[in-house]
Amino acid sequence: MRAGGYGRTILMSAAGFGGGLALGGLALVVVLRLGIIRLAAQAVPDSQFFWRLLVGLVLGLLAVGGAGAAGGGLGGWALTRVERIESPARFIRRSALSLGLALGILALPLIFVTAVCI
Repeated sequence: MRAGGYGRTILMSAAGFGGGLALGGLALVVVLRLGIIRLAAQAVPDSQFFWRLLVGLVLGLLAVGGAGAAGGGLGGWALTRVERIESPARFIRRSALSLGLALGILALPLIFVTAVCI
């Protein structure tokens, strides 16, 4: 990296990850507003309460993880535009996977606390 290039890298990565998380969050809001998770959970019969709960939980975690993956993917893409990376597609995939998994795993305690308190 050339001298003085760190500032540009920091700004581009912040814009990439921040913009990606904003777009992922917007997509998550749209999914929640449309009630897609509720529709999928209601497809399971009322007598199967545990399976309804499990379907809703898994789909909710996938939605949160998907929002994180969108942020990680866009942030990884922004970094590949600034830095010279040997395999950009691999870097983008790993960035999306790491942020998506982290947000999905961190959402678990929040979902459980919400379920217990309501």
